[in-house]
Formats: sequence, C-alpha cells, structure tokens
Amino acid sequence: LGYREEMERMLANVNPGLSRRFQLENALDFPDYDDTSLMRILRHKARQCGLELSLGVAKRAVGSLGKARAMPHFGNAGAVDNLLSEAKLRLQKRRGGERLCLADFDADQDGPKDAVLDHLFDDLIGCDSLRSKLERLRSTVQLAQARGE
Repeated sequence: LGYREEMERMLANVNPGLSRRFQLENALDFPDYDDTSLMRILRHKARQCGLELSLGVAKRAVGSLGKARAMPHFGNAGAVDNLLSEAKLRLQKRRGGERLCLADFDADQDGPKDAVLDHLFDDLIGCDSLRSKLERLRSTVQLAQARGE
C-alpha cells in the first residue's frame, strides 16, 4: 500500500465510489526493505553497471540511508538508485576505474573537516612535527578509504 494515510484521504475525498471499489483492507502492503536487501540491490545494480563493490563498502553505504529511511516517502530501491548514481559521479571525478570505495558514497568525507585540520595549529608555536604526523595519518586514512578498507 505504501502511504496509507494519503491513500485513505484520497479515497475519501476524490470520489465517493472509490472507497467502495478499492477497499483498503484488501490492499497490498509493501514494507520497506531491510539493510540486507538494500545491500543486495546495491551490489546487483553496481554489477549491472560493470562496477566492483565490496561487501564492507556496500554495508556502510546502505547504512548512510538511515536518515532517509526515517522520512515518510523513503524510496526503497529508488533510494539505492540515487545513492549509486551519486557514487558513480564521484568515482568518475576521482578517476577510480571500476571499483567503488567508501569515498564515492560519502559526499562530506573530505570537505570542511580537512580545512579545519589544515588551520588547527596556525596560532600555536612548536607544533610543526605534530602537524606533519597528522597530515601523514590523514593521507594514510584517505588511501585506505579509497581502496575501500
């Protein structure tokens, strides 16, 4: 059925005969997919596009749909389509070949947080060594994320 309240209002207000012809008690109910199903759908659609997607990256990507799932008009497999489309665009931008990684699914991953880190020690004297270590660590993490680890 999907959107029960909207359907009830429509049947009651649009045409008095509709509620008699289309009884909500007999309507089909389409529950939202669980995470496992959404992961299967995501990995299947990625394969159809000729893309590789590890189970771990798929799990984290589907986990990012949590907020969207709480919204009243969550699109199930349609939300997965949108997620994959955005990931494919990021994959093309980074020229990553055919293997999707976590960075492709996370739009905010390397945004403002990097800028904050770059200027975190600007006003402090004697932190050059610490800044260098943090930059090396950040590079290591970014490389691992790009590999889907």
